[in-house]
Amino acid sequence: MRNHLAIGVALVALASAAPAAQTKPDFSGTWTFDDSRSPSFATSDPRVSVHAQPVLGEAFTATQDDKTLTIKRAESQGTVFALDGSPSHNMVPSGSPGQPDVDTFSIVLWEGDKLVIAIDSQGIHFTRSLQLQSDGALLVQQTAGTPGGAQTTVKSFYRKKAS
Repeated sequence: MRNHLAIGVALVALASAAPAAQTKPDFSGTWTFDDSRSPSFATSDPRVSVHAQPVLGEAFTATQDDKTLTIKRAESQGTVFALDGSPSHNMVPSGSPGQPDVDTFSIVLWEGDKLVIAIDSQGIHFTRSLQLQSDGALLVQQTAGTPGGAQTTVKSFYRKKAS
C-alpha cells in the first residue's frame, strides 16, 4: 500500500507542476503496431539489438470517455484506467500459460496532451505513456526498472485503423 501511496504522491506533484491543457486527446479506436516506425533498442552487448517490441501487443482497441480509458487486447477482458487521478485496480493476464492473472494498480495523469500511467504490478513499477503524433500515429512508451537499477524505455508506434 505504501508503494501505491508513493506513486500517487509523485503523480500529484507532477500534475500540479504541469500546466492544464485545454483539450485532452481521445485515444478511442482500433490500433495496429507499426513495426516500420518503431525503433529497435540496444542491449548491454553492442553487437546485439532487440527488434522493436509492441508495448500494447500487435493490436488493441481503446475506448475513452470523460472518466475512463479502457484498453482491450486480444488476450484480455480490458484494462480500465480512471482519468481523474484516482487509483485503478485491474487483473491482467500473466503472459505465461497456466499462470494466474496478475494484480495491478495504476494512477493516471495528464502531462499536457500526453497521458502518463504509473503502474505497480506485484512490486514492479513502470510507467507507460500515450501521445498522439502530428501525423496521427500513436506513440506508446514504456519505461521500467531492472533488477540492477537501470531503466529501459521501449517505444512503439501504432496506426489507427480506418473506421
